[in-house]
Amino acid sequence: MSRYVHAFIASAPAEWLRRNGGLPEDLAVSTLDNPEGVPLAVQRQMLREVVRRGGESALFDLPAALADATDQPLLFVLLNSRDVDDFIDKEQRFGRFFHSDHRVRVLERGERTVELQHRAESGKPVREESLLVLAFHLAMFKRIGCHGLCARLPGSASPHQQVFHEGRSVRELPPGDCGRWRIEWREFHALREPMTGLDELLVSSSGMPDLSTGADCAVRVERLVNGDLARRWTVSNVANLLHTSARTLQRELSACDTSFSQLVDAVRVDAAAELLTGSTRSVTEIGYICGFSDSAHFSRRFKARKGTPPQAWRTAISAPPSQMRDDE
Repeated sequence: MSRYVHAFIASAPAEWLRRNGGLPEDLAVSTLDNPEGVPLAVQRQMLREVVRRGGESALFDLPAALADATDQPLLFVLLNSRDVDDFIDKEQRFGRFFHSDHRVRVLERGERTVELQHRAESGKPVREESLLVLAFHLAMFKRIGCHGLCARLPGSASPHQQVFHEGRSVRELPPGDCGRWRIEWREFHALREPMTGLDELLVSSSGMPDLSTGADCAVRVERLVNGDLARRWTVSNVANLLHTSARTLQRELSACDTSFSQLVDAVRVDAAAELLTGSTRSVTEIGYICGFSDSAHFSRRFKARKGTPPQAWRTAISAPPSQMRDDE
């Protein structure tokens, strides 16, 4: 079975090639608009062409092409991260949601360091792919607030050499394995980047009171979750943000006739229902944006609350009244 790369990721080398001499004539351009994603073979063809034209260091320039993707909800989800751990969690969920063959796992985590490994579920990633994914991580880490970034390749022939430092990569990368990365940063200051159009669409906090007001506990939790639907919310981190204890939070929610898990579930399902009605985003994208674990989890929780799976619900809502009567 053919393997695919999400169009969001494949758009980076495609855009770089357009800006630097144009797409190769033998590239099947129509495949770039495939709703299922871009075939892995096409992605690799583009990456090889980038290296041929600009060398391996050019791969570190590719994420800049995503900077203009201000209408891209998947980019919004990743940039709306409070810290590196939050980003990694969202990225790993991205792989599960979109059945990506390529995954990144954490090997070691320090106060200002993280060692990651890029691997594929079937086969080994080619060198260009691993370097692109490294470049993507460095670009995203910078945009969420990491300063003084540098990277090394522990599995390469020069494991202690910095291949990236302060926004610049070395011209000649060392030979050997480049699927393991040690990324370090000097300091971190959370940087939330508003994205025109997407804040209004995906952060549904309008009309909600400030957390410091006397609003009841359930409303305050709803506002937090709505501010970052894709985050892995726990009782403990919500309680910390509300300056209370987990036990007190659970007791107050119980007094509001709900529980923490029920409330978070309801907020996510309601947000998904709004996106299914008010946007043309795919059901898979909406499930990811709203913080569900994977497509099956999204479908199961949505059906439990709305009585029908997401796609069937969208179809019923958008169907003309006469058609709905006929169906009944």
